[in-house]
Amino acid sequence: MEKLNNRLKDKKFQMLTVAIDTDWKPVNEFYAKHGLTVPVFLDPGQQIARGLYKITGVPETFLIDANGHVVKHTFGEHWADPRIVSFIESLIQQEAKL
Repeated sequence: MEKLNNRLKDKKFQMLTVAIDTDWKPVNEFYAKHGLTVPVFLDPGQQIARGLYKITGVPETFLIDANGHVVKHTFGEHWADPRIVSFIESLIQQEAKL
């Protein structure tokens, strides 16, 4: 996540993470352990996870365009996969042309 976010930091791109933990302690420990700086939000009641996006497990990734539409949904940790990076960069280029 961090690598992808850093690679795209100068482009029209924002990465956010949503933790389904019930308190900040494990989230903060995970972020500290891995040196993460990507913004994180807590969803202890899982209104976002189970309600809005209907996740089936973790981690799941949703790529959401500027209009709020889900354009890609992946399972597992694929953030640095060259195919995903290329796909995101093509979405950013398409948005820039609009």
